[in-house]
Amino acid sequence: MIRRRLCLLFLLTGMTLFAYSQGLLFQANDKEIKERTSLQIFQEGEIPCFTKNFQLSFELSIRDFDTFGYVFLLKEDQGKTKYSFTYTYLDGENSTFKFNTDGKENHYSLNLRNDALAYQWIPVSFAFDLQQDVLTIRIGDNEKKITSLGLKDTFCPHLFFGRYDYILDMHTFAIRNLKLEGDRSHSYTFPLNENEGEEVHTSTGKVLGTVVNPVWLINGSYHWEKLFEYSFQTTSGITFEPDSQRLIIFSQDSLLTYNLLKRQPQKYSYSNKLPVKLQLATHFMNTTDGKLYVYELNNLPLGDATVAALDLNNQEWKPCRYSCTIMTAFGMKQPGSISFLAVLVISVLIIHSSNMISRATVGIPFLIPVTGLSPVISRVWQSIRTGSISMSLAGWEMNRVSRV
Repeated sequence: MIRRRLCLLFLLTGMTLFAYSQGLLFQANDKEIKERTSLQIFQEGEIPCFTKNFQLSFELSIRDFDTFGYVFLLKEDQGKTKYSFTYTYLDGENSTFKFNTDGKENHYSLNLRNDALAYQWIPVSFAFDLQQDVLTIRIGDNEKKITSLGLKDTFCPHLFFGRYDYILDMHTFAIRNLKLEGDRSHSYTFPLNENEGEEVHTSTGKVLGTVVNPVWLINGSYHWEKLFEYSFQTTSGITFEPDSQRLIIFSQDSLLTYNLLKRQPQKYSYSNKLPVKLQLATHFMNTTDGKLYVYELNNLPLGDATVAALDLNNQEWKPCRYSCTIMTAFGMKQPGSISFLAVLVISVLIIHSSNMISRATVGIPFLIPVTGLSPVISRVWQSIRTGSISMSLAGWEMNRVSRV
């Protein structure tokens, strides 16, 4: 029996989900307190003072859910005022960002969907108008103006990200392209593109920050990281479910998922037997109905199921009624003189063209008369062989069929 081993290895520069060319990752609640990351911008005696206005901006990537934690603490060096920016996980669908006068008052809360945050670089900025006493917060496409903060004409910011003093609660996150911008003489950019050490440099090479327990993301651009390993004893397949950010791994008798956000595997038993005997484990994920479709085209006994759909909510398999359509599409002999459902033909053909996966219209039934089947199949098959299949071709052919 062939033993199949599944290893999920991610090269950060090669995967869109983990495409971090630079930045600083903060180790957080999953580490001991002494191992958590702390970033301090400006040391005592080096803190600049801004007049009229200044802006703090950076790109933020949430790397861990199911927790609460500080992103930064901003102290006004000449006073006792402290502002904090925090992240809180609410539930499986939503999280919230909050800007506060730390320990006193919440000024702004923004709820966002988790799937819009996970492993994405979100632009964040805080523009302080000191003369008008107005703060403008931008998080992604969301903007909020806050008035009457009690801002003074001069602000000397002492900035801390992650662990600091009494701040111990942290979620795992990453930042890059950190900027503090005022007038020309007081503008600082920290690309956070270091690959080692605890010194943090500006874009001009000046050391104006220090970090404890850093994880420099640029190192992930040329190092593989093994996240997960599992072995199957039978034929298996793997696909990706974008809504839940899960890898879906299936075999003849079991289902395994791997949550990329939580980096957690979970194994399931099917509610019923998979009706298709897996040989190549050919499959596709239908993001419209959230089901996994598997199909086999060759070497199956006459009458056996060739296509089945798995409901990922209850792990139940259902054979597709018109599974013969796929065999016909690929030139296999079909007895009888009836109309054929063409939806799975079009879906399968489109997913074999790499540019068409996201545009596949699976699950929509169409009927093709026997007399019109041959020219439709021959044209689509020829397009697959030449790699030239397109939506326009598929649409032109579909004009020849009638929708149920």
